[in-house]
Amino acid sequence: MSEEAPMLPFFERMEAKSREVSHRARIKAAIRMMRISWPEWRGPRVSESLEGRCSVGHCIVYSETHSENRYFYCAPCRILEIGPKLEWVRAVIDYPPDAAPWVLEGNGTILRLDITEVRPPTDELWKIRNSEKEVA
Repeated sequence: MSEEAPMLPFFERMEAKSREVSHRARIKAAIRMMRISWPEWRGPRVSESLEGRCSVGHCIVYSETHSENRYFYCAPCRILEIGPKLEWVRAVIDYPPDAAPWVLEGNGTILRLDITEVRPPTDELWKIRNSEKEVA
């Protein structure tokens, strides 16, 4: 018979602190990489502008609409709410009307994304970058 022995309170606190520090480091790295890769995006923000849009950066994320994890990789979203310490974002999937019919079914789905799962709205940013190259 094998049962897990409970951790001593000291070790439980140390383990929790280690997870917290590790998550803060991942948040800091994710934000840094967003700024390096897409300096023209000043988001995430709750706004009707480009800064108020994002895309899903992980394959499987939490859907508040369905109360479970689901596949929404690269889905374009509109930001609804941002956590007080920029640790999470609530966003609604918002594909353009001319998108493929099978992805349009996801429109309106509300996601809760850890900030490390948020990416800038790369489709829109690529269009902006390419239009600037054509003008130059």
